[in-house]
Amino acid sequence: MLYWPLSTSDLYNWKTQNAKFSDNPRDLIGLLDTVLFTHLATWDDCQQLLQVLFTTEERGRIQVEARKSVLGEGRQPTQNPDLINAERLQVYRQTLTAGLKAAACKPTNLAKVYDVRQGKDESPAAFLERVIEAFRQYTPMNPEARETKAAIIMAFVNQAAPDIKKKLQSVERLGEKSLQDLVIVAERVYNNRERPEEQQTKLSDRQTQNLAKILLATTMDDPQERRHLKKLASGTGKEDGPGPPRERPKLNKNQCAYCKEEGHWVKSCPNKRSKVTQGVALVLGADWKLDCAYRSQSSGQVERMNRTLKETLTKLALETGGDWVTLLPFALYRVRNSPYKMGLTPYEIMFGLPPPIIPNLKPEVLAEFDDHQLPFSLQMLQRTHEKVWPKLRALYETGPPPDPHRYRPGDWVYV
Repeated sequence: MLYWPLSTSDLYNWKTQNAKFSDNPRDLIGLLDTVLFTHLATWDDCQQLLQVLFTTEERGRIQVEARKSVLGEGRQPTQNPDLINAERLQVYRQTLTAGLKAAACKPTNLAKVYDVRQGKDESPAAFLERVIEAFRQYTPMNPEARETKAAIIMAFVNQAAPDIKKKLQSVERLGEKSLQDLVIVAERVYNNRERPEEQQTKLSDRQTQNLAKILLATTMDDPQERRHLKKLASGTGKEDGPGPPRERPKLNKNQCAYCKEEGHWVKSCPNKRSKVTQGVALVLGADWKLDCAYRSQSSGQVERMNRTLKETLTKLALETGGDWVTLLPFALYRVRNSPYKMGLTPYEIMFGLPPPIIPNLKPEVLAEFDDHQLPFSLQMLQRTHEKVWPKLRALYETGPPPDPHRYRPGDWVYV
């Protein structure tokens, strides 16, 4: 292989076409790896490359790091390696390359890495390349190493566009996926985005709805026009077509919306039951009602209490990791010691004292409850009874609820 000296034009082009070593060391490192291999650079060529492509401070850092790779007392050749042999020249090239890579390592600056955000029209592949380049430039981590994979994945997911980020965060076992798999998922979301024309159409429809709401708020006396504007305001005005809006027949005060017959409403419409069921009810003489009578005693309290217990058990299970059977006593404790509309807890109604807000009633705590506190507790119980009893009595003075059916105990019924 023949030796090919470096030309001035090559040096000028390399200096102008590549970024500074302090800004982006990757370009100059790759360039010198190629030049040292293809041009068989001599000692003088290496010194010329260092003089032209690097600043004084950069050359000093490179030489300091290169000395660490040289064995011996001086840690740097003091004469032209050509006078010794070609093997030492090859060692010098390798040492210079190692010094370049070591000098390129900067202090860790994760803020620069977190500042890399995906652009509005940037593809996921291009964004991933920028993230990897930020890790290579602002951290000493090697992006190709296995231990750096998790950090790159988290940066790629958390700094992606909002729609892509939402999709990537919903991927199961995210830490076990490769970067190629995540890029495929991100590309699918990126390619399914709405086009600008579709976004413009939706914006136009939204403006039409807003305009219809404004016109509807003004004086519009024609009922058909008001009905048409209401449909436009709700986004359903396109279904009627270019013609006038269709009118829905009005119902009378006591007319069913299901069968259009008079005398009942839709919730108790007999036509909603099958003919066989109607025949059985007619033979048995039963007045089958589709709705149940209102019971003032419950009025939905059982359902609300069940919902409260489920919400409490769910929150406790998420916080502690226990099961519902184990956590049920704690949920009941919360229900029994929470004040209701009357401002009293069930514990106060039963015992006349505020509930004990302590985890466990230890023996030393119970020992402090002496006989002097007993009269006070009885007085509080009496006062609570006098306060609660009128309210409870008012609930039952209205009498029993109306009988929802005409059956009596002992009658035969069809179930």
